[in-house]
Amino acid sequence: MKGLVYYTSHDCDERILSLVRNNLLRVCNGNKIVSVSLKPLCFGDENVTLLLERSPLTMYKQILAGLEKLDTAIVFLVEHDVFYPKCHFDFEPERKDVFYYNTNWWKVRMPDGQAVQWKAIQVSGLCAYRSLLIEHYKKRIERTERRFSNRVGFEPGLHKFPRGIDSYEVRTWKSEIPYVDMCHEKNVTKSRFQPDSRLEEYIMSDSVPFWGVTKGRVDEFLNNILKGEK
Repeated sequence: MKGLVYYTSHDCDERILSLVRNNLLRVCNGNKIVSVSLKPLCFGDENVTLLLERSPLTMYKQILAGLEKLDTAIVFLVEHDVFYPKCHFDFEPERKDVFYYNTNWWKVRMPDGQAVQWKAIQVSGLCAYRSLLIEHYKKRIERTERRFSNRVGFEPGLHKFPRGIDSYEVRTWKSEIPYVDMCHEKNVTKSRFQPDSRLEEYIMSDSVPFWGVTKGRVDEFLNNILKGEK
């Protein structure tokens, strides 16, 4: 069995939050879910509540709390505004000292449904051995408590020490079906819905493979998920 750490700051449309949780229950392949929230939440096999204010440091503490509550060797980090397909959780990391990222993702902007994709790793697509993630997030919390810096990046392994937290390797995979990251005004990181020469393989689209047309029909897209059609 694998484990999922679901962490939320509750800063999203309640409809999205509810749909994401319901979808996770459908697609998690029976794997254990620990939810970590900033107020009590009845979701997953266990809930951890941290009475803290929303911040990057709080997010790191939420992730670590979930990792420490789980007892599975392999863990996926899952976010409160992301729709995952079942095949995302089929992945099996080969090595215990590598951070693995699913790079088959699309971002969909609310409220107009514009979809974009580019080549990048995201914490929402991270899977690794629990022991490695605990080691990383303990160091990340200690460093952030001394001084927060955007130069470190949010993604484990993105930058090597000393700019980053450690020097473990990053590898990527692509699930058969992409996961969908819903973009709203409360996202921790801002998405880019204009072409940027710094972004590799940038694509704008009116639809997302498997999930269908999103532009101009966000409500229909969400209703399909509600009905379990996606």
